[in-house]
Order: sequence, then structure tokens, then C-alpha cells
Amino acid sequence: MTTAAAVVASAPKYLTAAISKLKDLGLSVGEPDSSIIAPLMTSLAEIDETKALVVGRTLAYQDVFSAMASKEISQMTIGDRQSEIAGNFKSIIADMKGMVGQAERGSPSVGERFGNIYMKITRGDVAYRFDLNEKTFKEVIKDSLDQIAREKKVLEAYVDYRGALKEAEVLVYELMKTAAEQLEAAKKVTAEANAAVVAAADSDPGERAKLELARDDAQRLQTAAESRWQSAKRQSENLSSSYNIADMTFKRLEQITNIKQEGANEASAFFSTNKIVFAALKVTMTGFLGLHELTQSINAMKSGRADAIEALASVGDKLLQDATTTAYTSVDDGTVASMKTLIAATENWTVTQRKLAEEARAKSTENTAIIAKDAEAARQAIIAAAA
Repeated sequence: MTTAAAVVASAPKYLTAAISKLKDLGLSVGEPDSSIIAPLMTSLAEIDETKALVVGRTLAYQDVFSAMASKEISQMTIGDRQSEIAGNFKSIIADMKGMVGQAERGSPSVGERFGNIYMKITRGDVAYRFDLNEKTFKEVIKDSLDQIAREKKVLEAYVDYRGALKEAEVLVYELMKTAAEQLEAAKKVTAEANAAVVAAADSDPGERAKLELARDDAQRLQTAAESRWQSAKRQSENLSSSYNIADMTFKRLEQITNIKQEGANEASAFFSTNKIVFAALKVTMTGFLGLHELTQSINAMKSGRADAIEALASVGDKLLQDATTTAYTSVDDGTVASMKTLIAATENWTVTQRKLAEEARAKSTENTAIIAKDAEAARQAIIAAAA
């Protein structure tokens, strides 16, 4: 079997393997749309139809592989969750430092107490934020492993397809070589035909016209041959560049995937071995907050006790004095003052009553005399009138 025949026979095998890989990955694979590439393949088919068909079919399947890659990328979960983790740790440390500052300043102010309550409501306590970081970290590991699986899926599919692409490149170079040979042969025929025209400069016009027609046909065939060669050259150069660029890009993806796998392994190892560390940190830091509360509570009790003792010392004597005076004073100043007022009122009333009584008695005597006088006068008038 010749080299060209071996290539034609092997190329479909590589492409078939690549298509099978796509099906194994769960992707529905149909016949690709070759309408765009068909005109380009028409020119190559004039050189060798079988080879052109293999090249065209191989290139057409690029859309299928691109769709598979797009699907895998669209299902990846990527975010900025490292900022959430860092932010939670920073807030935990900031809250701890805030507690220390409050302890150094003494009892927390009303504003600081409100701030502590607001902190728990908005950010959660220390244990909650540790648990939240653990949950987020597990999600990042899970999503990273999913990304790695999808990237490896793309790489596995490409490994088979790249074989088909390389064989297509070999076929195009074979086509270009054949086209170059055809072009050289056409050039030779054109040169010979043109030489015959030149040699027949003085010949019969009819014979010369036949030679010119033959030369023009040779020139047309040469132009067509050159066009086919240019098509093969253009296709080979583009296919070679595309293959090399894609290959290097996928190698970079492979490097990324390998490093990401190592990172995921490290993350898994770190998480599985440091759970106890974070549990210890969570309990210890929560314990510090509890210790802070206990310490401040003790200080509040001691401060309250001292203030109470001071109150006893400063206010107690006055209370004792008042209590002693009350206990030993049977008749207080108020009673004395009240009795003085009562005695004065009684005395004044006695004097006033006597005066009023004398005046009333005198008035009564006067009134009695008036009545007697007026009654006698009336009797005398009645007697006089009767006489």
C-alpha cells in the first residue's frame, strides 16, 4: 500500500475514534454542516476526490467538538468565593480585637453593646462564620473537581480528534504536492504550445490559429492547475497553523488542569486533615468570647458592689440619723407646732365668744324693751279709740 493510500485508509479510523469518544462522553453526534467548507473542498476534489472528502469531513467535525467544549464550559461553576472566606476570617479577627479594646476601656458603652448585638445579627457569631467558611470551601473543592472532570473530558476528546486533524494535514500536503506536479506539467505544456506559436509566425494563418487555440487551452489549464495548487497550499498552511496553535493551547489547558488537580488534591488533603484545627479554633475563639463575657460580668458585679458600699458610706449616715430621730422623738416638732396653732385658735375663740355673747345679751335686752314699749303703745291706742 502506498503512503497516500495508507493515509486515506487510516484517516477515517482516527475520525471514527474521535466520534466514538464524543458518544462515550454522552454527546449526541450527528452529521456536521459542511456547507461552508464544501466550496473549498471542490477545488481539492479536482486533485484527488477521496483525499478531499476525508479532509472536508474531518474539518466539518470541528463544530461538533466546539459544541461539546462550549457545553462543558457553560456547566462550570466559577465565582469569587475566596473573598467570602477571607472576609469572614477578617471579620472574626476584627471582632476579637474589638472585644479586647472594650475590655481595655472597661465596661462596654451602650453603643458598643448595641454594636455587639448588631454584629451577631448581621454577620453571625464566630462559630457560624467558621461553619460558613467550611461550607464554602467544600463547595469550591467540589466545583473545582467538576471543572477538572469536564476539562479532562474535552482533552480526551481532543486527543483522538487531533490525530484526525494531523492526518488531514498530511493529506492536504499530499494534495498540494500533486497539484504542484500538475502545475509544473501544465506550465511545460503551455511553454511548448507557446513555442509552437512563436515558431509558426510565418505559417498559414489557419494553422497558426490552431496553434494559438492549443496554447490558450494550455494556458487556461495552467491557470486552473495553479488555482488548485493555491487552494491546496492555502488549506495546508491554515490547517498546519490551526493544528499547531490549537495543540499548544490545549497543552496549556492540560497544564492548567494538572495543576488544578494538584490544587484540588491539596485542598482535599488540607480540609480532611485540618478539620480538627478549625474545630479547635472555633471552640477556642468562642471560648475567648465567653471568657470576655464572664470577665466583664465579674467586673460589673465587683464594680456594682463597690458602688453599693460607697453609697452605704455616703448616704447611710443620713438615713440612720433620720431613723434615730424618728424612733426617739415621741412628740415631734410638727405636733408641737400644730398644738400651738390649736391652742391659739381655742384661746382666741374663747375671747371672741365672750365678746359676742355680751353683745348678743345687750341686744336681746334692748329688743325686749322695744317690743314691750311698742305693745303698750298699741294697747293705749286701742283704748283711746274705744272711748
